[in-house]
Amino acid sequence: MGMLDRYKKNGGFIQILKLIENCDPVKQERLLKVIQEEDPFWEQLIQKKRLTLERIASWAEDSMTQALENLPPLTLATVLHQLEESKRAVFFNSLAFSKKRNLEDLYGELTPSPGESSAAVTKLIVHVRGLIEDGKLKLETICPDLVIAPDIDLMLMGSKPQLDGITITQPTPLKTVPEVKTSRADTPAEDRGKLEKLSAKIVELSEDNQRLRNENAQLRSKLAQIKRIA
Repeated sequence: MGMLDRYKKNGGFIQILKLIENCDPVKQERLLKVIQEEDPFWEQLIQKKRLTLERIASWAEDSMTQALENLPPLTLATVLHQLEESKRAVFFNSLAFSKKRNLEDLYGELTPSPGESSAAVTKLIVHVRGLIEDGKLKLETICPDLVIAPDIDLMLMGSKPQLDGITITQPTPLKTVPEVKTSRADTPAEDRGKLEKLSAKIVELSEDNQRLRNENAQLRSKLAQIKRIA
């Protein structure tokens, strides 16, 4: 049985995503290589959806600050050593004077080793994933590309998920893939390539639909505010 088989279930994608996020870089690379060999599409999707320090540091200032501010001081100071100077300045300037002074002192005293830096970044990723799951950070507005469709496990298992009442009718399981007549028999690798492209298209449609739903909800909220003011 392959590694991915145990995650092909409801909740399996977020489970393996968090497993990857919780590992140090060396183990992450090793696991991603195993996943890539079993199913390149899973590996690409995990790469697209996983949290990284670089992605968090690219968020708008208020979102980045919210993601960092509640970390333990030692972890936070260690993580700040991994950020470029402009990003550190943004965070420091967002703090009240007393907190800023204390954190700057702690930051100046540290010279973290690679292992300490890696551990601190992992703690940050786990912390931010928890904020997302608790609804305290809204990826829909912060970084829509990281939003995970509610029915992603059904898509990955080759089912026919409902997207706002629209059923994906393309047959995705291997047994139901229509036979394509060519001048020669398709190889297993070609069949797999077709399935991967089809799965990618389904996920893309789901993400586009989710993005449109989020934008629609935001517009409705703004319209309601305008009506109240008027």
